[in-house]
Amino acid sequence: MITPYDTAWTRQFSQEASRIKEALGDLCLALHHVGSTSVPGLCAKPVIDMILVARDLEAILASLEALGYKAKGALNIPFRAYFSKDGVHLHAYEQGHPEIALNLLFRDYLRAHPDARDAYARLKESLASQSDATQKTGLFSAYTLGKDAFIRDILDKAGFDGVCLRVCTHTYEWERYHTLRKEHLFDRAGIVYDPNHPSLSDPNVTHFVLYRGTRIVTIAGIEFLNASEAALRAFVTDPAFQNQGHAGHMLALLERWTKAHGRRILKLHGWEAAVPFYRKRGYTDMDFDEGGIQSARHVNLGKHL
Repeated sequence: MITPYDTAWTRQFSQEASRIKEALGDLCLALHHVGSTSVPGLCAKPVIDMILVARDLEAILASLEALGYKAKGALNIPFRAYFSKDGVHLHAYEQGHPEIALNLLFRDYLRAHPDARDAYARLKESLASQSDATQKTGLFSAYTLGKDAFIRDILDKAGFDGVCLRVCTHTYEWERYHTLRKEHLFDRAGIVYDPNHPSLSDPNVTHFVLYRGTRIVTIAGIEFLNASEAALRAFVTDPAFQNQGHAGHMLALLERWTKAHGRRILKLHGWEAAVPFYRKRGYTDMDFDEGGIQSARHVNLGKHL
């Protein structure tokens, strides 16, 4: 599972990068070697992780498939196209996606700090030796999830301050999701919060967190109501990060994500105090009767995307 560092990994990256550049031409803006195989002296699974900065994600699909790559979707990172083939994981983003800077910063920090690199190696070896290393919780194995706190710590030390949208996946993400949802929605409304409510595992609902650096500042859910409509649920910004533009930024990303998934109308039940926020962003009065979900303190709003 984990093997000692191999100098051949750099050569393998260069060879594969050349093939991709030749196939994509000017659709390929940059290719970066990331992940553990990109850090000299670090043990790793012998899989080359690459970031492809693409001019257009849809336009690269056919060429990558011709090279043997299989499209795996975005998984937990919206606006990513993830591909794999034997020995290579390819993460494609359009220019400016914050996950590009995150991965490069993490890689460069480990390259520049041998103590951090060696601590990461010890953690990886410990996780890989555990009996449940390959057991999955949702999308990821215990091995992968076990690295999350260490990665966040390194990103803090490296000064990462990017704003990243993720689908709620890790234990840390779910803990923050539940805390913000309970304290600032359910407690406010005088409703008992159930962290195991069926809506949290409903396949029609996707739960999101917005990171500022390594801190989750805003949460939300998007529910697909039908083939053309979706609803915004549980939209909360941590009070410590309010009035800093995070809610507006996340709403714009969620609208883009919702539209990309074929829904053209986004509805919501907005608190009266929040109505100016939504109206400023193009939301208008729209019928949205769900039989008691909303209250007299809510206003029904919607937007054509």
